[in-house]
Amino acid sequence: MSLFIQATPKASPYYPKGETAKITFEHGQIQVECKEEETHELLRGLLANQLFVQGRGFRLLRRSENGALFRNPETQRYELEGYVRLDEAPERVLRAIQDGLEATEQFETSLVHSQ
Repeated sequence: MSLFIQATPKASPYYPKGETAKITFEHGQIQVECKEEETHELLRGLLANQLFVQGRGFRLLRRSENGALFRNPETQRYELEGYVRLDEAPERVLRAIQDGLEATEQFETSLVHSQ
């Protein structure tokens, strides 16, 4: 059974909805697969330069009971649950990546289990 993230850039006033990308994590390596070069580069840049925190890993954000990212009502910021390092279980790494992508509000994401 494999696990991966499907990430689709949302449409904005400046860009149309983008091509869906597949993000996998196996053997300590993150792979981004996408036919559209612009989406591929956007995701690679986000993963390397914004979502990954050097020395800590990817941010794991708190989720509410319904599964949505939880915002602190006072600050309106997402709450940090912790960090996930690349040597942790693939499911935790992908969940943290999904949290980060979802928090940008630029992507529709889903965690997919396939056989």
